Amino acid sequence: MVALLGLIARTGFFIDAGAVVNPKMVLPALLTTADFIHPVLGGVALAGILAAILSTVGPVNFAVVTIATKDIYHGLINKTAVDRKVVATARRLVILVNFVTIPMAIFIHGAILDAAYVSYAIRAVGAIVIVLGIYKRGWITTGAVRLAFAGGTIAILFAVIGNKLAWFQIEETFVGVGSAIIFIVAGNLWTKFKNRK
Repeated sequence: MVALLGLIARTGFFIDAGAVVNPKMVLPALLTTADFIHPVLGGVALAGILAAILSTVGPVNFAVVTIATKDIYHGLINKTAVDRKVVATARRLVILVNFVTIPMAIFIHGAILDAAYVSYAIRAVGAIVIVLGIYKRGWITTGAVRLAFAGGTIAILFAVIGNKLAWFQIEETFVGVGSAIIFIVAGNLWTKFKNRK
């Protein structure tokens, strides 16, 4: 549906397609055009989009906290931590993550939506690892998984910086998926090479 609305906007019948520079602003520009949709219906549609964004931000924040607590803190830093210590760490991280994201929402236009896109790109790395783990059972190594997550996340952050500084324009999800595949293959080859020695 969104793609269809983007194509309608691209025709130039309802909005000046050249005037909207940011592709993420095409849909709001179209929905606020009285020639395209009645203002009340456009307002309801925009409210639905805003509700979807806000309902995404909360779970993304909690997902970041869960990953940081269970995978990094409990999995790597303090493996013997009792549940009480893990929960206390998670509570502190919730406050920290919100102290970072709330100013981003207020002062940096579009930062929360960009953060959500980055989160989706990192999840895409995880999806590639899971799919290869299911369909190529025994083929993917632990080192390859670690390399895919570390390298994929770094590649995504490099893509974000490159997009912001106008070095290039590439979607973060494509970078995440492509780099995950490359790093998984490289990690598997490195592990097999290391095991031969």
